[in-house]
Amino acid sequence: MRVLLVTLAIAVGGVAVASAGTSRVIRSDEWIGSFAVKKNAKLGGAVSAFGTPSATVRIGDSGCRLRWSRLGLTISFYNLGGQDACGRATGFFQTATISGSGWRTAQGLRIGDGLARVRQLFPKAERHGNRWWLVPRFTQATGRYPGLSAGIRGGKVADFQVIYGAGGD
Repeated sequence: MRVLLVTLAIAVGGVAVASAGTSRVIRSDEWIGSFAVKKNAKLGGAVSAFGTPSATVRIGDSGCRLRWSRLGLTISFYNLGGQDACGRATGFFQTATISGSGWRTAQGLRIGDGLARVRQLFPKAERHGNRWWLVPRFTQATGRYPGLSAGIRGGKVADFQVIYGAGGD
């Protein structure tokens, strides 16, 4: 009996530790897990939220792409002012692609859900090729763009994409 209680305590403790990890809820184009896309659009905020990335790739003189393989998350940052786009305080959020299992929108749409579920949870979603714009946005500079979209492959949600059209403004 005592061994059973110890085993149960360890199992429950393990669940508590696992659930205390990174949130996998996408709230519109404003939050990816605990990363505040619009309030803290800097690379340092993403690293604070998701930990050390598994890969960092410089893209030309003004871009930087970070990947967190264990989360199925890739975020691109930029800096058009001549500073380091891979700097914690100088890289500004541009786009995120989320394809890892366990991610969902605040409305409950998950990677792997079918197109019928997209239409049920986001009745105003707009189809643009193989992407469904779940949260359309507008800026004077670029016009309409998808703040949050879902990529559909084989009739199922394959990924989510978050774009912030003014990450460094």
